[in-house]
Amino acid sequence: GYVNIYRFDPRNEKPLTLDYKNPDFDKFHDFLMEQARFNNLVKVNPDNAEALYAKSRSDAEKRFNNLLARLED
Repeated sequence: GYVNIYRFDPRNEKPLTLDYKNPDFDKFHDFLMEQARFNNLVKVNPDNAEALYAKSRSDAEKRFNNLLARLED
């Protein structure tokens, strides 16, 4: 999945740690198409579906990069 799974323990030298490998955003669209709520978007709103998929990917990448930046603090 593309959910950020992490742990925070303020007692550690680096209190924030990730509990998963880095996502492959090149496979993000395929991942979305496996879920009915995203797959049906093409049928319900074909004019905007691709733009919404791209926005979803962009938002996921931003959240992940933000989390990576916090790991370095």
